[in-house]
Amino acid sequence: MLRIYHRLAIATVVILTISTINAHGQRTMKGQSALEIGASYNGMSAGVSADYSQYTLNGLWYVGIGANDYFALYGVDERMRYDHFCSYGGYLFRLAGTRSRSVCLYGGGAVMIGMEWIDPFGELPQQFSAALEHYRFLYGVAPKILAEFFVSTRFAFTLFGSIPINFSSAYGNVGFNAGAGFRIML
Repeated sequence: MLRIYHRLAIATVVILTISTINAHGQRTMKGQSALEIGASYNGMSAGVSADYSQYTLNGLWYVGIGANDYFALYGVDERMRYDHFCSYGGYLFRLAGTRSRSVCLYGGGAVMIGMEWIDPFGELPQQFSAALEHYRFLYGVAPKILAEFFVSTRFAFTLFGSIPINFSSAYGNVGFNAGAGFRIML
């Protein structure tokens, strides 16, 4: 009989000890929203983006706006600047992640629509610039991979890479962007 009371006392102590340990729940859940600001580099120049996203059971959908600066050669050593301003929307599937979802890897893509602005600062010689179409409608797709690292329950640091494929660009139909961002859970 003493053994039974002894075992019950030990079990009670163990249960009380376990119940006082802080639980570490997952960082993301279905329906949770986030805002993200990002900066990217495309091998020649920089870009910026702002996204709104919402998590689903298997990943997240996102919409946003972005601007990227590019260069193209038009002579032997002369470069011409052109900028892309786009709005986009897409989905990223969770490919891997920790159990708490404090670190996750996503893959997917987006569709985009926007404007290509050729020689935005008027840097080209007049005889060359006069023959250019300065604004152009832009549309395409952008495969993307993103890694998410939570630094707290509400803030995450992201690293991403994308390959924008522009079907209507005059100078650069396929590019790449690599960058980092800061995500705030709402």
